[in-house]
Amino acid sequence: MQKGDASPKTGFSRLRIWARDCLVENIPGAKPTWEFIRTESRGVKQGWVLFTAIGVVVVVVTAFVTHNIDHLAIVSTADRTSQDIQIKQRTLMLAAQIREFIRDWKDSDDETVQRQNVDKYMTRFSHTALAVRDGLDQHGVRSPELDKLMFEFSYSYKDVRAIPAELEKLANATPVPMQFQVTETDPQARADLAIAQSEIARLRATVKTFEDQATEQNAREWPPLSDLQIKEWARVLAPYRGNVEAIVVIWAQDVEAKKLFRSLQSVGRAAGIPFENFGGSADDNGKITVADRNGQLGKAMVELFTKAGYPAVLEIREAYINRVTIYISDRLTPP
Repeated sequence: MQKGDASPKTGFSRLRIWARDCLVENIPGAKPTWEFIRTESRGVKQGWVLFTAIGVVVVVVTAFVTHNIDHLAIVSTADRTSQDIQIKQRTLMLAAQIREFIRDWKDSDDETVQRQNVDKYMTRFSHTALAVRDGLDQHGVRSPELDKLMFEFSYSYKDVRAIPAELEKLANATPVPMQFQVTETDPQARADLAIAQSEIARLRATVKTFEDQATEQNAREWPPLSDLQIKEWARVLAPYRGNVEAIVVIWAQDVEAKKLFRSLQSVGRAAGIPFENFGGSADDNGKITVADRNGQLGKAMVELFTKAGYPAVLEIREAYINRVTIYISDRLTPP
């Protein structure tokens, strides 16, 4: 009998023996490792102490990590059940909200009222609808009709009404389930899933930030003319063709007027009068100022802007010959 066997075993000694036995019997490669340490160490006692110390560390760390994985998985599952709105549910909800929003729209509405209503729709829903469309696309659910409505939007009642119909059609076709069920029991897989859930939550928060910024930007953006307005403006301005070299449109860098300018260019192409953009700035009065030498064309344009719902004023400036200049300031309130 060895001397060490006769001495009573302390609680820590029993823990070391238990850890060593667990490693040797249950961990692949542990038994030959123990044999190597036992034979190559300066003594069996030193090797045994080293091996069991490693065993204690491994067992404690494994228990700690497993506990945290279980806790994280439980929290993430609860959060998913209470907070996650999956793509199908979100799409159907958006379609219902749009239908409710446009419920009182009538084809007999005045053209200015129609443009204002569509502008309000854009402010409230355009970026959210685009985000839902992108989510459907990522899940393999696509529609050329919805893409055309999103990227070639004509600012008409017809297009707005078609959007919820297409969204509902895609939502009913999507194979994406309403909720994910966490059934994975492997600790590493559950940990990976928890990380993925955390990343999804972070990305959603980022998307929400961008949506809020886009909504704010859209509220400050001068809306473009509708197709009907473009035709009307071209008809009114066509008689001035040949009396004016160009109509110059100027706005500052922080003014959102690109869409309006592009629609004015469409007017110019139809009327035979070029619309050009020069760098510069305008008075920060929330209005569109039309500067003209003789006032005739400028007056006609102010009347067109006013009829379309844009706040516009006329200025007579002697310095400009054969040219009308439009100064667009920052949009303070929706027209």
